[in-house]
Amino acid sequence: MNASIRILIVDDSENDTVLLLDQLRCSGYDPTFARVDTPEAMHAALDQQPWDLILADYAMPRFSAAAALSLVRQRELDVPFILVSGVVDEEKAVTMMRAGAHDYIGKGNLTRLAPAIERELREAVVRSRRRQAEQALRVSEARFRAGEARFRATEERFCAHRQEAKENEARLRTVWEQERRVVETLQRSLVPRAMPAVPEVEFGPGYWPACQHERVGGDFYDVVPLDAHRLAFAIGDVSGKGMEAALCTAMARNMWRGFLVEDPRQETLMERLNNALVRYMEGEQFVTMLCGLIDRRTGDLRYVVAGHPPPLLRRSSGRGGCEALPGRGMVLGVFPDMRYETQETRLGIGDLLLLYTDGMSELRRHRELLEVEALRDWLRDCPAEAPGEVVRLLYERAREWSGDPFRDDIALVAIRCRQLAALPEGAALP
Repeated sequence: MNASIRILIVDDSENDTVLLLDQLRCSGYDPTFARVDTPEAMHAALDQQPWDLILADYAMPRFSAAAALSLVRQRELDVPFILVSGVVDEEKAVTMMRAGAHDYIGKGNLTRLAPAIERELREAVVRSRRRQAEQALRVSEARFRAGEARFRATEERFCAHRQEAKENEARLRTVWEQERRVVETLQRSLVPRAMPAVPEVEFGPGYWPACQHERVGGDFYDVVPLDAHRLAFAIGDVSGKGMEAALCTAMARNMWRGFLVEDPRQETLMERLNNALVRYMEGEQFVTMLCGLIDRRTGDLRYVVAGHPPPLLRRSSGRGGCEALPGRGMVLGVFPDMRYETQETRLGIGDLLLLYTDGMSELRRHRELLEVEALRDWLRDCPAEAPGEVVRLLYERAREWSGDPFRDDIALVAIRCRQLAALPEGAALP
């Protein structure tokens, strides 16, 4: 089946146009075209529809390739522009290339036309993806600025995040052609470099991408001290793998941080985040997420689930076993105006909360699926108390149980309540 392509031909010769179209059809293309030979006709054609490619003769009685190229640049169109002429000399062709033309093909050598078109269409796609990535990063940075304006008390933390986003953007622009380095840079921005140091809570994080050679995936987690008493956390999973998933992951994490400081109510935060992701995510992409707040004075836990596996809670010795906490909700980024429900429970001293992505709960051994119940039993039987050691032992048990390389990324965050913050004398809980 021939590949469809929309071509605007700038040429005053109908015979030459027929030759070009015959060459394209012989090369496997099914062209839809328009031929113009005046500035007015080219303006009208560009207004009529978008074009995949422009082929231009060098000189015509009432028009020229140079004028056509200038018109395209005035409109700021990123359309491959190929000079196809039989009379232009090398010096003029070089001048056109410097002005923005993508290639020069002699009319006597049309066998080069199809490979040149294939190459330029491919490079146009790369440029389009680059612009989308840069736009996503600009949106993330704008969210940071809005939060900074409303909450001056968090200025130092927001400045650090904004600088991190700028560094990531600079790295993306300077090393875009070296995809491996771009991927590594993105991965560093998906998880905190270090967990916050708070006396009441102890953390144990872990992240393992499915493809170790890529060193990037769609899983992320974050922990943010919201104020003197409340600790916010999130863990999520973006559909897909590799660079596109990492870009969406960075966008989702940064949006969550921006919305968090504006309004930390969990159900409102998740609803706003869902509507934002619906606008910016493409195709069949979606995000699962679990986010919540821990009150370090009381141990009260409030959380919201959006299509994500439920958290596991292991009570301290003598206070019960291990359970999967309730909660469900629609994934993010698919349907607008969804509603989410906040769940509540209370953590006691010594209790351990485990957050995880579906790479852990849906681990496979041949055709056997691990499932949440088995992971709950692993956590219940784990001899360790320190969160970091719990995460390490669960990961080692997963590797031993699976036997094969992981098919999906795995993120684990264990949160243990060590103590409750003392209230000042005479103070009351809100």
